[in-house]
Amino acid sequence: MVRFSPNIGMLFHEVPFLERFEASRRAGFEMIEFPWPYAYSSMELQKRLVDSHLDLLLFDFPVGNWEAGDRGNATDPDKVKVFTDGIDQALGYAMELKVKKLTCLVGKRLAGFTYDHQWAVLVKNLQFACDRVGRYGITLLCEIFNEEDHPGFFLTHTSQALALLKAVGRSNCLIQYDVYHMQKVEGNLTDTIRLYQNSIGHIQIADVPGRHQPGTGEINYPFFLRFLQRTGYSGWVGLEYIPKGPTLDSLAWIKKWGLV
Repeated sequence: MVRFSPNIGMLFHEVPFLERFEASRRAGFEMIEFPWPYAYSSMELQKRLVDSHLDLLLFDFPVGNWEAGDRGNATDPDKVKVFTDGIDQALGYAMELKVKKLTCLVGKRLAGFTYDHQWAVLVKNLQFACDRVGRYGITLLCEIFNEEDHPGFFLTHTSQALALLKAVGRSNCLIQYDVYHMQKVEGNLTDTIRLYQNSIGHIQIADVPGRHQPGTGEINYPFFLRFLQRTGYSGWVGLEYIPKGPTLDSLAWIKKWGLV
């Protein structure tokens, strides 16, 4: 059975962020995820998790100013200390919240640096990050973005991500496979997962176009999710979509397709 984890940075938007924990539990979820915890104390977040009988699957390293276009610091030769400081900040929250996966948005292509220079900085930064968090049994996930939504993002294809994992050479460095992004950049979803499932540490879903719930776009999600069941995927599937309509209504596809 596929297990779903709502990303409460997007779902349950009808209520303030801290109220989304209880809303997730009332909707029947046991696990949640979200992008960043840093606007709240770890104590407050832990209380919400305990009170709602939820576990937190993952969150992201600090990325800078998202609204201003920042998408991470790992590719920036001038921000190595910013990146390493962010590792420790994320690790502090992960230890308090009992999180075993952290997502790294690596950053953008930058004017003034060659691709090879940025690649070398990225590899070294990720090796340091994997070694740092690996002491605590934590896996680092590198996510691929499509450039239409995130112009200039550094990591844009599965082949590139696989080459990065090989260069980093750490067993706790895996791919965060977001089906929305991957459909936009290359398609071939099930074959890619079948071939490289040992390199994939987490899967997230949303439909294309619009990034709304499964069933609103072009992806054959009944086929895709049953494929995950057949292949024995044992991880959680993150619901990282923008609900079209009320959040609870947007979850109807789970029962409709017999996935609960």
